[in-house]
Amino acid sequence: MMFFTLLTIGALSLIPFLTLPTSLFASGALLLLTIFFWVKKSPTNLQIALVSTIGTFPYFLDATFWPIPLVAGIALCGFFFSFDWIPIGKCSTSLFLLGLLFIVLSSSALILWYKLSNPDVSDLQKIVAEVPVSWLIPLGLLFSLVNAFAEEFLFRGLIFSALQKMGSTAAILIQAATFGCCHYHGFPRGLFGVCLAFIYGLMMGYLRHKSQGLATPWFFHIFADLTIVAILYGSIV
Repeated sequence: MMFFTLLTIGALSLIPFLTLPTSLFASGALLLLTIFFWVKKSPTNLQIALVSTIGTFPYFLDATFWPIPLVAGIALCGFFFSFDWIPIGKCSTSLFLLGLLFIVLSSSALILWYKLSNPDVSDLQKIVAEVPVSWLIPLGLLFSLVNAFAEEFLFRGLIFSALQKMGSTAAILIQAATFGCCHYHGFPRGLFGVCLAFIYGLMMGYLRHKSQGLATPWFFHIFADLTIVAILYGSIV
């Protein structure tokens, strides 16, 4: 079964690098794997495939809809499955201090990436520009909370849990690689953005492993998303 788990994660990682119509085949593979896991009664793998299938819709549409498809996939899983397996975990003082360091490092990396590489993020700037000024702060906070939770649920939740049979190190590395690939069109973007997101995935994966839950990485992930919102807002004023 682990082979099919890795196949699902591989298809999810590949889609951002593909163009139409090739990407549709990868998406179709995810759908077939969803059916396969349903027949085999493998709930964790089924949820990974289902959330991945629905969550990759923005690659065929545009960034305006993100993270709605990913949240919709998670909500659908919540309708059919119990989320009792989700570990909240505990955060020690030393782990909290490490998380603060990760905030400084990740936020600094995002700012430097944007300033030095001068990337084309006009698609994201357009979304921010259409938001009324009075709504920027509450919507930016809402986006950060929801997006951080959705991504942690998929990568450090479902995928990490499914890969733990291979050992914690493998789980941290593979989920981080998948997280990085899925940011090819995100923020940061491009191949260098994939590398930065991979490193960030390692940070969050380590927090997930040490805290034995999702609460700690979700909390610190919020600040990275808030930094992204602040950068985009600052770029249009």
